[in-house]
Amino acid sequence: MPNTAMQNRQLKRILLSVEKPGRYSGGEFGMAPLKKDAALHVAVSYPDLYEIGMSNLAIQILYSRLNAVKDVYCERVFTPAPDFAAGLTKASLPLFSLETGRPLKDFDLLGFSIGYELIITNVLSMLSLSGIPLSWKDRGESDPLIVAGGPAVINPLPFSRFFDAIYIGEAEDEFPQICADLAQIRRDGGKREDLLRHIRASSHFFHQGKREKTSRKVWECFGKDPDEPETVFPVPISKLCRTMVLSR
Repeated sequence: MPNTAMQNRQLKRILLSVEKPGRYSGGEFGMAPLKKDAALHVAVSYPDLYEIGMSNLAIQILYSRLNAVKDVYCERVFTPAPDFAAGLTKASLPLFSLETGRPLKDFDLLGFSIGYELIITNVLSMLSLSGIPLSWKDRGESDPLIVAGGPAVINPLPFSRFFDAIYIGEAEDEFPQICADLAQIRRDGGKREDLLRHIRASSHFFHQGKREKTSRKVWECFGKDPDEPETVFPVPISKLCRTMVLSR
C-alpha cells in the first residue's frame, strides 16, 4: 500500500535531512490493508514519537478493532520529532498518516490516547501542523472531529476546550461500534454536525457545556477477550525474508 506523501519531492528532501526518517514512511509488517470504499476515515494516535506511540497497547487494540469494522478504515499518526516538524512547517506541508499519507485535516475523526498530562502539548502541535483549529469552537465542516481518551483525561475539564468530546473510561469495547454508526451516518449523507451529535449522545463522552452526568466505561472483558489484536511492527528485511523462507 503506497504512502502517497512519499511521492512529494519536498518531503523526500526533508526525510534525507532528519533523524530516523523511517518514523514517517509507514509500510510496516502487519499494517491494515487499504479500504478504498470506506465511509469513515479515522486516525488514532498516541501523541509522542513513533517508537513510543507504537508501544502503546490502547493504540494497537483500537487500530485492530476499528479496522475489523467493515466500513471504517483506521490509520496511525504520531508526533513528529522537532527536526521533521520544522521541515514540514518550512515547506508548508501538513502532517500526514503512516498508511496512506492522508493529511490529518482530511480525516473524519482523529482519536488521541492521552497517557499523561504534559503530552497534551504534543496534541496541540500536531493539530497546528495539520491546519486544524485548536479550539473545538473554531472548527467547521471541513475539519475532522477531535476526540480523546486515556488515563490523563479522566478529569476532562482542563482539556475540554481542545476536544470535541472526551471519552471517560476504556473505549476499546464501545468505540468501534460508535465508529460503525458514524460510518453509516456518513454513508447516508450525514455532515460533521451529525457525527458530532451521535458521539455526544453517548453517556461516556464528556464535552464542554454538557449538563448530564458522564459515566465511566469499564471494559469487563479487558484481558479476557480471546481475540488478540493484529499487531503492527517494523521487521528487519533480513529477518522477514528468513521468516518467509522458513514458512514455505
